[in-house]
Amino acid sequence: MTAKNKKKSDKIEEVKVGKGKRTPMLPALIIKHSKGKLRYGGRKRGAFRIQLSDVKKPASPDEIKDIVKSAGVRVIKIIEPGLAGAASAKFHTYVMRFQKKEFATVFGCGQNRGHSFEDTVKTDLNNSLTAKKQKSDSLFVLLLNALKLKKQDIASITKASGAHIRRPFSTKAENIGPIISDININLKNGQIIYVSLKNVNGFTLANVGYKSSFNAVTGRDNLPYVTNASHPLDHFVLSCGVDKNIAAIGLNDYIRNKPTTNVILNQPVFSYDADVITQYLSSAFGYGYWYIKLNQKTKGGFQIVNIPSKKAAESLVGKVTSVIVSYPCWTENYRSKQITIKIATTTMNCKVEIRSSKGQIVPDEIKIHVNNISSE
Repeated sequence: MTAKNKKKSDKIEEVKVGKGKRTPMLPALIIKHSKGKLRYGGRKRGAFRIQLSDVKKPASPDEIKDIVKSAGVRVIKIIEPGLAGAASAKFHTYVMRFQKKEFATVFGCGQNRGHSFEDTVKTDLNNSLTAKKQKSDSLFVLLLNALKLKKQDIASITKASGAHIRRPFSTKAENIGPIISDININLKNGQIIYVSLKNVNGFTLANVGYKSSFNAVTGRDNLPYVTNASHPLDHFVLSCGVDKNIAAIGLNDYIRNKPTTNVILNQPVFSYDADVITQYLSSAFGYGYWYIKLNQKTKGGFQIVNIPSKKAAESLVGKVTSVIVSYPCWTENYRSKQITIKIATTTMNCKVEIRSSKGQIVPDEIKIHVNNISSE
């Protein structure tokens, strides 16, 4: 083999990752330097998927960073799960660059932080259940005090099934404890207390379908032409003061790289319907469970809130104080293909993203993120 040919072969255009399977060059570089720890998992939502070769042998974030660095790949930015531009609702999306090529990668290397947190909490609670002594500021003691229970009242603490359940999103809050519970506290009297856990300040509250809310037909220029259509959840969207016709114009500008004449970003809305917004957000929270979140400002580092009723869910949502809307647009310096609604209440900040779940142009989902939640 000549020196020239050898150099070309070292670029690794493709490598085998299984019987008859091959990996594109960019993820192959990372996989090669993992020394068998990682494997190629295909491509989804525009991002390469790199997974563990053996799920029983996890790779730490620092180890992943070292592997990526050794491959000569540079991480440009990291997108939180479920946020705009993310290719996964569970794992971080890494936007990377190798030489002049830019690409996105999702490392599905074991449990995400939420699942790991759930396992840790369940283990700690079970250990406390059998321990002779507990610290006064431990989650177990804080939980017993909040639930007004004694240790001997509890039969077992188990992790819920983990099945992915979409929270309801309507004008009516429902008892959803059994379907969204992360941990079940089983009492000796047969009662089950459902617990929802969150380990971060911000999280995705709801992710609901919004397909057919806009139509797309082929225009005279052979490009998709977006028009406003109707959907049952328009009730929520319009209550936030969104003008879908303006959104359609912005989407068409985005498709054609045409400078938007009327760019509307972070525009305050004064005609929103606070009651309807509260109803929908309350339905996403639902009731019939206890809500526990890491919060370093509270005793023991945990925030523990009971949501036993519709009224309690509404109290958790608080009163709407402001709504700000941004529309799709295209400019030389900024472009967006989603409607973004920022809702502030007396207890939390919400960010609503109306966009495509598959990285396309026409919106087909509504995703609601919640930050800085506090009970009144």
